[in-house]
Amino acid sequence: MNLYQLRYFVTLAKEEHYTKAAAKLHITQPSLTHAIHLMEDEIGLSLFERKGRNVILTKYGHLFLKEIEPILLHLDDSIDTMKEIAQGKHIAPIDIETCDQEFRALAEDLEIMRCSLEKNDENRQQVLQYISHELKTPLMIIEGYVSSALDGYYPKGTLEESLNTILMQSDRIKERVQDLLMIVHLTSLDASEDFQEIAILPCIQEIVALLGNDSHIKHWNIDIKPDLTVYGSCEHIRILFENLISNQVKYGDSVSVISQSETKTHHIIKFYNDGSQIPEKIQQELFKPFVKGSSQGSGLGLPICQRIMEQLHGNIRLEPSSEGTVFILEFPKTVLQ
Repeated sequence: MNLYQLRYFVTLAKEEHYTKAAAKLHITQPSLTHAIHLMEDEIGLSLFERKGRNVILTKYGHLFLKEIEPILLHLDDSIDTMKEIAQGKHIAPIDIETCDQEFRALAEDLEIMRCSLEKNDENRQQVLQYISHELKTPLMIIEGYVSSALDGYYPKGTLEESLNTILMQSDRIKERVQDLLMIVHLTSLDASEDFQEIAILPCIQEIVALLGNDSHIKHWNIDIKPDLTVYGSCEHIRILFENLISNQVKYGDSVSVISQSETKTHHIIKFYNDGSQIPEKIQQELFKPFVKGSSQGSGLGLPICQRIMEQLHGNIRLEPSSEGTVFILEFPKTVLQ
C-alpha cells in the first residue's frame, strides 16, 4: 500500500463514483479500480459496496477513512510548510494538532527549522542594512574628493593627502565587502566534507607571527601542547583564530595569553588579554551581529566565531574575569557528524 492508493481511497470515498473520482485524480477508471482492489486485498476487508451506479463506504471503509483522512491532511500541511520554508516565505508558528506522536515530532522539528530560518533571515536583513550604510558613506567621500580634485581643489590640502583619504575609504569598502562575503559563506555552510584533524599550535603560532609582531602586545604566552588537534575545516579554524587573535592585538595593553585545558568531553582553549573589560551592558549581546565592545571593528568578528563553533558542535563564550578579557573555546573531543 502506498500514498497514492490512500489518496485514491479518500477521493473515491468523497465522490462515491469511480468515473468522477478517476477524472478528479487524472487517472483512468480501470487504474483506480485496480488500485482499490489491491488495497482491499492487502487489508482483507471490503472498503466499498455498490449502490446503483455509485459506490459507498462499508462500515470498515468508514473506520478506515476516519483514520486515514486526518493523517493525509497533516501530511499535506507539512508539505505546504516545507515548500514555504524552501521559498523563504514568512510563515506562522507551526502547531499541528494531532495525537499521532510521529506527526507531533515532525511538527516540532518543522517549528525548530522555521525559527532557525526566520532568525537567519533577520540576520541577513541586518547584514544588508549594515553593509548598505557602511558602503554609502565611503563612496560619498570618494566621489566628493574626486570631484573636488577634478576642479583643482584638494580637501586635505594637498593631492597626496587627499589621495590617501580616498585610499583609506577604498580599504574600508573592501573590508565591508569581505564581511558580507564571510557572513553569506558561513550562513550557507552546512556540510562537513572538508573536515579534517587540525593541529592547533602551528596554526596559532603562524597567525600570531603575522598579526602580533608589530603590535603593542609585548608579552605573548602561548601554552598549547604540540599534539593538541581538533576536527574541523582548516579554513574556518584559521578564520576563528584570526578573529580572536586580532581582538587580542586590538584590545590588549601589553599581555596576551593563549592556553589550554580539558574536561572529560572537551578541549578548552582560553584567550586572555590585559586590556579593558567589555562593558557589562553589552556582554549578553556580544555575539549578535554588529554589537561591538568598543568603537573599533565591524561587530561581525564574534558572530562569525560563534557560527564556526556551532559548525564544529562546540561553543564560544565570554568568561567573567576580575581583570582583562577572557574568551573560552570548547571543542568536543568526540567527532560529531
